[in-house]
Amino acid sequence: RWKEVLSAKSSDNQNRMGKLIQRFPTAAASVMDRCIQRSLPQRSITYDFRLLDPGPDDQSGLNAEPFFGLMFMVKHKQTDLLVHDLSRKLLKIKWRSYGWFVYWTNLALFSLFLTFMTYFMLTQRKLVTLKPQNNADSDDDNDDDFMQKDAFHNATGFLILIFASFHLVKEIYQIFTQRMGYFKQWTNALEWVLYLSTIMFVLPYVFPSASKLRGDPRISWQMGTVAVFLGYINLILFVQTLNYVGIYVTMFFRVATTVLKT
Repeated sequence: RWKEVLSAKSSDNQNRMGKLIQRFPTAAASVMDRCIQRSLPQRSITYDFRLLDPGPDDQSGLNAEPFFGLMFMVKHKQTDLLVHDLSRKLLKIKWRSYGWFVYWTNLALFSLFLTFMTYFMLTQRKLVTLKPQNNADSDDDNDDDFMQKDAFHNATGFLILIFASFHLVKEIYQIFTQRMGYFKQWTNALEWVLYLSTIMFVLPYVFPSASKLRGDPRISWQMGTVAVFLGYINLILFVQTLNYVGIYVTMFFRVATTVLKT
């Protein structure tokens, strides 16, 4: 009756399988082995995911939320359990259900944002002279050049600003949900610098009243360059989860880390 024991609620309303994952990973692996039934005559394999994914009506997770075993493994860094056959099969099913749609939608939107940002910088770079502004005449000339853009450039800058602002709001929401765990991931700091520098660079192009934010054009264009560079780094991190590309991304970052240490 081991399934009944593990499925029953504990006195503190916490999931029993979650406690095994956290404190006794070897026992959790044995339980997961029993959740896989192989039938040689029928040449079939049956997976029972109820202990790892009880369903949307479950409230045995943290803060009375539905328990999901894979997230518990990630939280407690149980890598051996994550590569278990039961975990891999559950992850594949979740990916086929809705994960692929969310992933490819985010990747497509970010690629579109990065394309617009790159095109915007390449076209606007021709209109700017990267010299300090010393007098009022040069300021007027730069303002005239600064405002030479058609409707497409107006729309492009506006879309870039909306995308960056939306992602900053998403990062703030993640701070409230993840709390201190949010600051332990260096990719979050990368995204903050990426979207803040993007907003500071594009804002004067969208709203002429904010043209004072330009200041020295050399500084503003350095922010734009940083934004594009970090954008492509973030794109590389995006494709790291793909099967045929992820190994090369991992190798790239390991080599880069080794070079920086030396």
